Amino acid sequence: MYRQKAVCFIFRFACLMEFVYPCYFEDEYCVLKCDGNTSKRNDTEVTITWHRRLPSNASEIISADIDSRILTNGNLLEFWPLSLNDSGEYICTVQGKNYTVKALNVKKKNPNYCRDVSTDCFSKTVGTPAIIKYNLPHEFISTSYSVVWYKDCKIYAENVSELSFKALKVSDSAIYAYVITHVYNGQYYNISGKIRLIVDDPAIKVKVKDVQEHVRPRITGLGSTVITEVEMGQNVSVKCEASVGKTPMFQFSWIHNKSRVDNLDDLIDDCESHIKKHCMRKCSHKKEEGIECTELIIPSINEDDIKYPYVCSLANLQDSDKKTYIFKLKAKGPDIPKNVFTTSIIVAVTCSLAIILLFVLCIFFRIEIVLLYRNITGLDETTGDSKEYDAYISFESYSSLKDEERDFALGILAPVLENNFGFKLCIFERDVTPGGAMVDEMNAFLEKSRRLIIVFSKNYASDKAMYELESGLHKAMVERNIKVILIEFTPLSELSFIPESLQLLKKGNRVKWKGEKSQPLNSRFWKKIQYLMPAKPALSKSDFHRLHKI
Repeated sequence: MYRQKAVCFIFRFACLMEFVYPCYFEDEYCVLKCDGNTSKRNDTEVTITWHRRLPSNASEIISADIDSRILTNGNLLEFWPLSLNDSGEYICTVQGKNYTVKALNVKKKNPNYCRDVSTDCFSKTVGTPAIIKYNLPHEFISTSYSVVWYKDCKIYAENVSELSFKALKVSDSAIYAYVITHVYNGQYYNISGKIRLIVDDPAIKVKVKDVQEHVRPRITGLGSTVITEVEMGQNVSVKCEASVGKTPMFQFSWIHNKSRVDNLDDLIDDCESHIKKHCMRKCSHKKEEGIECTELIIPSINEDDIKYPYVCSLANLQDSDKKTYIFKLKAKGPDIPKNVFTTSIIVAVTCSLAIILLFVLCIFFRIEIVLLYRNITGLDETTGDSKEYDAYISFESYSSLKDEERDFALGILAPVLENNFGFKLCIFERDVTPGGAMVDEMNAFLEKSRRLIIVFSKNYASDKAMYELESGLHKAMVERNIKVILIEFTPLSELSFIPESLQLLKKGNRVKWKGEKSQPLNSRFWKKIQYLMPAKPALSKSDFHRLHKI
């Protein structure tokens, strides 16, 4: 009853006293009549043809050879029965002249058809007589057929041509539907129709008007349409609030208007009674007197919710109001212009390449960068470490072979580090006091030095040199109070024997002497030696000249 009352309040139509023969539903008989003058002319039969208009705006002649369901019978076009594919426009031609176009819009019949509101209705007053009858196609008049009448989908009468009321009562208000069944060529065909009868009682209206405040129902809020931006799959709820006054006789409902025409099937059910994709419920918070609110719940917005609007409808006995709710997808941000996008990509790639190039250059020129930084900042790592020497030089000085290592250590390495770069070096045979214990003196010098420089060659094999090597590596790797710089006077790759302890030394602490190529002070060899030595302020010009005069 709830849905029936809702439809009664929502839909208002002009009331008619007679039926127009319906021709809408699939699987029912239908007949179209030509409006042209089809009477004989000069005792000659008039030629009548029927055509169907195609989507291309052309037309095709209708013939039983094409479809045995469709027959042409004089000025009539009969469908035995209708099919959904029969929707379209039909033209009758009389003696070559086209007449009124007949349009068919064939639909599937709703199972609740007998409850649905009809476009055919009439209103009467209590106590007055009324007759409801059907229109029968002329083909059925001379044949046997049966009729069943329904009142609100319950059988009301059978095999009567009309329903007669001598004095109407309020209880006679209902939807009256009929089904005519006809047998043709051994098959059953139906024709259906319906009409709504509304019986008004003036006494009740006066009483209601006297005891209740008449308030014209109005849905609050500006405008008749509400547009809400949503995202696909979003959980959405919208509220519809209305002013209804003190009268309890009103109806609130929601419709999902898929058919673009108010339809019983589009009504939204209560959330309490059905669990569906969408439902309606009364707003949870309490409203002031005379204000009512209903809420539409959509668990997940989909394409149908975007495509078809929802309608909030309010009606009472006197009037009605409605508001349309439209959901649309949130607008995406403006597309980036092609030239801006291309420029951005180029800039991003260029910046990335620049960063990679800068990183590679920093690695390749890290020594030069560090030395430049030391010169600019005047960094001094020797202050406060209680060390006396910047480096202790270890080399083979007792070889019976050529003294190349000795000449390099005393004639090239030491003078450049002391005179040109201002480092203070400890050379055992130069700085040791004669007569002391060699091992004790050696350990003492290593303790006072910040670096141990090992000039390693194929002749580096004496007990003294090996002791210096082992002691220095022990202090570097175990005690961690000295750093080792290995100068490959002879490349290690050319040696058949390398001490195992020396193989543990990091490759970054090795420097290769390449003869004349390494002699210039700006060569890679001297830059790396400076890089591995402790940072000290660069020599001033006066200090440089003073050292060279000595």
